[in-house]
Amino acid sequence: MIPLGARDQLNLSIQYQNTEFREPEETDSERYIGSAGWNHVFHPTLSGGVSVSTNRADLDTGGEIDTNVVSLNWIKNWAATDFTGSLGYSKLTSRFGTFEQSSDGLVGQVSIERDVSGSLRLYLNASQELTDQTSDFDVRFEDFTFNLRETTEVRVTTLNFGGEKEFSSGAITRISFFANRADYLRVDDKEDTAGVDVTYSRPISPLWSFDAAGRYEYAYFNSNGQNDETFSLSTGLSYSMTQDFQLTGSVGHNQRQSDAASSEYKENWVILGLNYQFR
Repeated sequence: MIPLGARDQLNLSIQYQNTEFREPEETDSERYIGSAGWNHVFHPTLSGGVSVSTNRADLDTGGEIDTNVVSLNWIKNWAATDFTGSLGYSKLTSRFGTFEQSSDGLVGQVSIERDVSGSLRLYLNASQELTDQTSDFDVRFEDFTFNLRETTEVRVTTLNFGGEKEFSSGAITRISFFANRADYLRVDDKEDTAGVDVTYSRPISPLWSFDAAGRYEYAYFNSNGQNDETFSLSTGLSYSMTQDFQLTGSVGHNQRQSDAASSEYKENWVILGLNYQFR
């Protein structure tokens, strides 16, 4: 971030990513990412600007994928409500030898958060983007993960809304409803998912805390009419040995029911961990 004055700032970013898989059928890639943005403070409660980004992927198959985005961004704050958004244009171009294919369209994002009371907060997020990879959405939208066996252009539309409630005991309950669509543009295929996430955490002593989570997800695949239902449950404990050092343990169960027997599974898991925060 580079200040340009009392009301303006410039943001620049350059990244390089190298992805290699052990499985030979997976696609390795080198990725070059650059972005620049200008932001202006119009009012103590209102700011906005413009941003541009470019993403170049070189695949080990010899293919290339370029994604360029230009968007307007804004942030508006009220006493109990925060509103952020962006609206722009994205173009994704893939090349392999003499073959070239492009997809473009409007992209955007809207986020609204409101403090209903001192202990209750509600939110709504919606987004549409063009991408050739799922990792961006795995990070930004944890309720939405989809599996690609090959690299392809995808238009992803996501919607989730929910809330967080804090109780006088220190317990916190979070619930999130989500609905998403992935349009695989090259193969004219669609994948729809919808579901709900619920988490609960509570301190049970000065050193011990308890947490539990549940998730239900329904998925429909347009290509073959397949319907999947996935259920997940987990619970865990954490112990704070010091302010910076924690011991954690969790157990869980995941299960998928599907029209296709090959997609069904049941699994039980146990995770033990150590968390240390460096200061």
